Amino acid sequence: MESIWCNVKINILLALTNETWQLEVMSNINEQNQLKIKRRCVDSVDLMSAIHLGLANKIVVSADFPNLNIETIAKAGIVTGVDGIFIETHFDPANAKSDGANMLHLDYFENLMTKLVAIRQTINQF
Repeated sequence: MESIWCNVKINILLALTNETWQLEVMSNINEQNQLKIKRRCVDSVDLMSAIHLGLANKIVVSADFPNLNIETIAKAGIVTGVDGIFIETHFDPANAKSDGANMLHLDYFENLMTKLVAIRQTINQF
């Protein structure tokens, strides 16, 4: 009996830089039959436009993607119905051992989550 998942296509937006490992991720995604890269976004504006147009149901965003605004991307994800969000946080991003510039300061996390929950609750009313 064939699994119903064999015919499911997952459309993906990529927001990656040209780091070697990220290019390898893109290549691995391309090799999967059930995954389809709909667009490799060149910047945050391109990513937001693609999200708004509903071009994909999954998004892969690199932490070092240029002009990344964590709150905007998270809100866009909630509005488009994502099932989960991974956000790197740190109590002192400037002194983090890696990716500090791309982390959300821990002091802002609760406020952001409150906003995201409110957005999801509003959407779920319709």
